[in-house]
Amino acid sequence: MESSANRELLDSILAQDSIPTIPAFALQVIQVCSDPEAGLPDVAVLVQNDAATSAKLLRLANSAFYGQARDVSSVPSAVSLLGMNTVRMISVATALIGGLEGASAPGFDRKRFWRGSLVASLASRRLAERTQIILGDDAFIAGLLQDVGVCLMHRTLGDRYTHVWDDSRSNPTRLADLERSQFGLTHAEVGSHLLRSWNFPDTLVEAILHHEDSDFLETTASDAALTANLHVSEAYRAVFDTASPAAVKELHQRGARLLGLSEEDATTTMGFVESNLTSLSSALQLDIGEGGVTEARRDATRMLVDFILDTQPEAPAVPEPGDRRSGAGMTVFSVRIDGWADLCQAHGLPAASKALDAGASAINSARRVSDMLLHWSEDEFVVVAPLCSGDGAQTLASRFEEALKRDADKRAIPVTFSIGGAWSRSHEDRSASRMIDQARKLMQAATDNGGDGIRVAELGAGALQPVE
Repeated sequence: MESSANRELLDSILAQDSIPTIPAFALQVIQVCSDPEAGLPDVAVLVQNDAATSAKLLRLANSAFYGQARDVSSVPSAVSLLGMNTVRMISVATALIGGLEGASAPGFDRKRFWRGSLVASLASRRLAERTQIILGDDAFIAGLLQDVGVCLMHRTLGDRYTHVWDDSRSNPTRLADLERSQFGLTHAEVGSHLLRSWNFPDTLVEAILHHEDSDFLETTASDAALTANLHVSEAYRAVFDTASPAAVKELHQRGARLLGLSEEDATTTMGFVESNLTSLSSALQLDIGEGGVTEARRDATRMLVDFILDTQPEAPAVPEPGDRRSGAGMTVFSVRIDGWADLCQAHGLPAASKALDAGASAINSARRVSDMLLHWSEDEFVVVAPLCSGDGAQTLASRFEEALKRDADKRAIPVTFSIGGAWSRSHEDRSASRMIDQARKLMQAATDNGGDGIRVAELGAGALQPVE
């Protein structure tokens, strides 16, 4: 039950003169795009009257995501390429971003906020496409707006809220608990009230209200598909925000429990987010910082590998005669699609991403139950294989290669992969950084040799060139 004090704080947050209102232009775009009798020319005429939206649509149409062979120079051409749903999505996002930028106060970490919001929106859209229960564009807008209340609470509460938000970095999936204990009110409640005043659909408002409420998802009998989607996309934001193994574990648990996601689904969704984040932030003209996302993901991978190394028993340093020790030690593999930049340029990012996803599926089908498939960068995966070394590492790499070649006909565009593997039986001088670094160097050696090949070696063996 809402207390009078909570109601007063909510009213003070929402009563400020700086609280954004949704522009009439965005409402017109939503109306036209929802009209079954309206066509793309009607939308183009409307969009041309708004300079900010026109610029963002043209930038998105010419981004790597669509990979056009020629420049898209006119609004009608951009609208035709992107389609009504994307035009509606970008128009609303442009309007809301402008309003929210004005609503945040000095001292607010905008880069962190927008990076998290874009991660959540991309993850939400991808998850919707995977589960096919809700529309991808609806999921995108919901993900973009699920933390809108953070801006408004910071605007009113200043440093008091900054301390809470900063503290949430150590446990970002529980921000709402910290807010409730300090203020008796959460950003989800503030955001849902704002969106209701903007006349957003009740399903979206309710989903944002409960997007951090796991108890609601476990007890409600209503249709909570969008809420579940946002609850999982919030976990993706937490992974990019903290790069902690705990956040990665929470992500996999939520995805499996609420959406039935496999480890492969969770990993490829992470790749989709990482691959599209730069082009989306550029199209929306949002500064999300340099290199933070990829490095955060890599830090999380290193931590997980170190955890596995620390908990795995050491194999005998000297094997028995005739014992090839394929079931002892550990191997880290690096698997990268060959010629990623050229593929994106020639076929567009969506097609290249689908080819990469198909490769991940092939690797997933060939890995052992104990092996872990992790996303490293937009074109590369890391596979952690406990209790595997020597001949066993070479055998497993060959299984990956065979699976990738066997599934080649399932990919819409022709691609090949290079595989590097670094194995070790001893704990001495063995670390995640060393093993991943050597695996990537071996992968690079396979790439430099023409690609579509394997290089596997013991940790510390041979001089290898660093990977860009």
